Amino acid sequence: MKIALVRGSLPGVAEEIRTDALVLRRRAFGDSDWIAVLLTQACGKVSGIARGARRSRRRFAGPVLEPFQQVTVRMTQRPASELMFLHECRLLRDHQHLASDPQVYGWACYANELTERMTADHDPCPDVYRLLVETLEAFSDAPSVEPHAHHFVLRLLEHAGWTPDFDRCGLCGAPAGAATRPILDERGSGVICARHEAERVGLDPADPRFKPSRRVIEEPLLAYLRAARSRPVAGAPAEIAALATRLLDRLLDLHLTRPLKSRAFLTHVEALGAGGRSPR
Repeated sequence: MKIALVRGSLPGVAEEIRTDALVLRRRAFGDSDWIAVLLTQACGKVSGIARGARRSRRRFAGPVLEPFQQVTVRMTQRPASELMFLHECRLLRDHQHLASDPQVYGWACYANELTERMTADHDPCPDVYRLLVETLEAFSDAPSVEPHAHHFVLRLLEHAGWTPDFDRCGLCGAPAGAATRPILDERGSGVICARHEAERVGLDPADPRFKPSRRVIEEPLLAYLRAARSRPVAGAPAEIAALATRLLDRLLDLHLTRPLKSRAFLTHVEALGAGGRSPR
């Protein structure tokens, strides 16, 4: 992987930066330009304008600025602007094939959108860059993408300082397990014992009238989530993977100010019955 190479500059002349990057998103601007959001290895997330890129066959050849592409970019900072000038992009790894399977494409969009939402502009985060590179490559080859997506979400939450604790209650510190009937903590910190919710409304936790407002997280799902923090968990039952997806979606909702657009697409794909990978 390349680290940024900064060309020495004279006073008043912008420094040129070369670094590897992943394309998170792009949009047309004017008749011939692209504005792209990139996650760079050296500078973190940046937005840049590529002048004439929609007509260029040399500086921005082919699909180089398509989402998911891994590129080497040459850019400079625009004066008094957060927007970079993108001078040239060269393709390092082509990920266009991710769009050939609806579920894989949906999860790749989810990973890109979540990365954009949970990283700060111009804040170097090489660990997140490596994580996204590894995740997109895994989406290309793995028989099931969900375990890799779950691992990605948990690692990104950790990077943001929102690591969920699935081991102990976030209020009393009791070990999470069948005896404590753990539910998702509405503060987004992990889990709490269901009894705390009962006590808050003045009910005995053993009272049969008490029904937790959120689903009790059973031990198989807890075990899956604990393992997924450190690695993708292959071979999990489909029901557990589906429950993990819903729980992590809810956890993200507690932290993000608005829903992810890619989640709506994934829900649509699932409704159409495209839960498995289609053959390539």
